[in-house]
Amino acid sequence: MKYSGITWIYLIFMLAACDSGSQRHVNRDALQEEIRNREPKKISEAQITTEAFSQGQIITGEAQKELLQTLHKVMEESGPVKAAQFCSVQARPIMDSLSQKYNATIRRTSLKPRNPGNAPDEVEKQLLEAYEYNAENNLPMNENVQRLSYDYLLYTKPIIINNELCLRCHGEPGRNFEQETVKAIDQLYPEDKARNYTSGDFRGIWSIKLSQKELVKAL
Repeated sequence: MKYSGITWIYLIFMLAACDSGSQRHVNRDALQEEIRNREPKKISEAQITTEAFSQGQIITGEAQKELLQTLHKVMEESGPVKAAQFCSVQARPIMDSLSQKYNATIRRTSLKPRNPGNAPDEVEKQLLEAYEYNAENNLPMNENVQRLSYDYLLYTKPIIINNELCLRCHGEPGRNFEQETVKAIDQLYPEDKARNYTSGDFRGIWSIKLSQKELVKAL
């Protein structure tokens, strides 16, 4: 069958129209999907708390691992006096670096701090007293999340004396560490209260202040 020039033009026009309609349909579906993706998601308080637990565990795990590995290396290579000096000079920069990495405020605090700069604030003091009560009464010593305000949550985790390395600076003077180490600690920390611990004792807490904005962003 032969087609006239007018017929060919008509067929081409019809095919173009069909293709344009299909493209509009595809674009409309993609646009609707994009709109759905951009709609604000409803995030519950429970989800935020769970994310705070998760991030707190990750941060404290990394911080504790890095501190202990570095401290153990210094202890083995240079002895407890250098280890005490390491804690005085190097521990804070490690915490600051991790704070920047996770956009959180990372602290270790205690009712009996070695460094007065690590003394607890009022909220931390109340939590430390609660943990200490549990420790004295053989009750569970669990990590915890507290809401500080609309903008911030606080993750806490107990610190327990659970290895010989800790006792070499926090144990009983003359028994767990020598007089030379005692002298070095006294010079570095004149107000030191963090000694005479035994294995299994409650030492203090990790205190991780987390931004709700960052938690929601992670979700």
